[in-house]
Amino acid sequence: MRHLLVIPKSLQSQILSWTHDHPTAGHGGREKTLYRLTNRVYWNTMRQNLIQYIRSCPSCQKYKYINQSLNAPLQMHIVQEPWHTIGVDIMGPFPVTQRQKQYLLVVVDYFTRWVELFPLRTTTSSDIAHILVDEIICRWGCPTYILSDNGPQFVSELFTNICSSLGIRNKTTSNYHPQTNMTERMNRNLKPMIAQYAQENAHSWDRHLSKLALSIRTSINETTGDTPAYLNF
Repeated sequence: MRHLLVIPKSLQSQILSWTHDHPTAGHGGREKTLYRLTNRVYWNTMRQNLIQYIRSCPSCQKYKYINQSLNAPLQMHIVQEPWHTIGVDIMGPFPVTQRQKQYLLVVVDYFTRWVELFPLRTTTSSDIAHILVDEIICRWGCPTYILSDNGPQFVSELFTNICSSLGIRNKTTSNYHPQTNMTERMNRNLKPMIAQYAQENAHSWDRHLSKLALSIRTSINETTGDTPAYLNF
């Protein structure tokens, strides 16, 4: 039997703000935010209040992603274990921080949806390769596939040679269907989070990335039905 804390009306707005606007919540969508609420608290009109709250959130409305229709079927990449396939993508430029960071490298494990976020000064092939080796491969193991777009960093001789030497197959997604890269879809969720931090903390948004990563890792994923943290550990 699960026990939930019943929230009085006087505190409901504050609870909604904490579970949606807080840095560790990251302006999640309806289902992700509802998951956080229903595991901890209860009141009769919680779902309706949450829907209305998110609809009226200025940041969510400003950066809401609109799905685009596709003229051809997408190619699916099937994975059956953690860290077998990862997606990589670069976001930015953002406002330059005190540490001279203005780009963001996003790495997503296709099985668990676990995300890693790395602020960057520049986006050279060397920058990307060092992070992938030191922060991803040395921590999570060597993936079988790395999926990316056709950016120059990912099709360079350096990046290709590193993948080849480690036995990694580097697959680039079609320019016509960038939606095939799960990391780019993840970036659509990251955009309002980063945009809000960059606006409010133009010189320090890179210091909040761990909170954003926590938000994603502990949020329910509609496809898997679990949180990335649960599947990864």
